[in-house]
Amino acid sequence: MTPSQLKHLTFYAGAISSVLGLFTVVSTYGEANLKTAPGIEGNYLFKLPTSASCGGGIPVTLVLQQSGVYVAAALANPALPQNQTAFKPMTLSGQWHNRQLSLAGMVPVGVLCGNPKDKSTIAVKIEGAIATHQESAAQPQSSKSSTLTGNLFLNSVSSPLIAQHQPISSKEEK
Repeated sequence: MTPSQLKHLTFYAGAISSVLGLFTVVSTYGEANLKTAPGIEGNYLFKLPTSASCGGGIPVTLVLQQSGVYVAAALANPALPQNQTAFKPMTLSGQWHNRQLSLAGMVPVGVLCGNPKDKSTIAVKIEGAIATHQESAAQPQSSKSSTLTGNLFLNSVSSPLIAQHQPISSKEEK
């Protein structure tokens, strides 16, 4: 082996060793310290407060879709047929950070009040925290329930919000 070949071989062996060592360090750090945001995706049912737009006590579903810390959401009225709730595309957007949820957007008043023909919109903002608790220690992980507690702002008027996570029915899974 010539001295030139030996230099090349030494250089490439050193470069490969350095890359493997760096990969090992980064992988170990990532596995130990970097965690994904907990899943909050799903449907949360709550009752609307009384407002100038519509009466109170109307059940509404907050539909959450999550991608890491970013959340897209919509409000749907379970009393209306699915084709009339018109919650696609998602009308609320926000973030899930440090167990705090923050969403804002414009929602059709008709969806909130049960009148799908009303196309006017209302400013909606939701701020709160989602607490996950296990029903019983003897039950499996899938039996966890979540509660969203915080504030619901309809056109800047604040109301307390408590929403329960709803299990996915078999017809929704299809």
